Amino acid sequence: MKTFPDARVVLKTYPEMNERIKDLLRTDGSPHAFYAAARIEELEERVRLLQETLSDVQEWLSDFLSDTAEYIGQALESSPEDI
Repeated sequence: MKTFPDARVVLKTYPEMNERIKDLLRTDGSPHAFYAAARIEELEERVRLLQETLSDVQEWLSDFLSDTAEYIGQALESSPEDI
């Protein structure tokens, strides 16, 4: 196998494989492997929370933009005396 020290390897990951790797790390018995499994789980939880937060922000922003567009539309349709 040829290696390229300056190249970045692009690797597609899969949830099923992640679970198997964590299981393998836990059964290895070494402190390094336990640490790696715990770190993977910690990062997975952070990703889950960030995705949840992003979804909430997108929903809020969509509602805000919709409300703002409606308000602007109403302002444009009214006369200056109505404002």
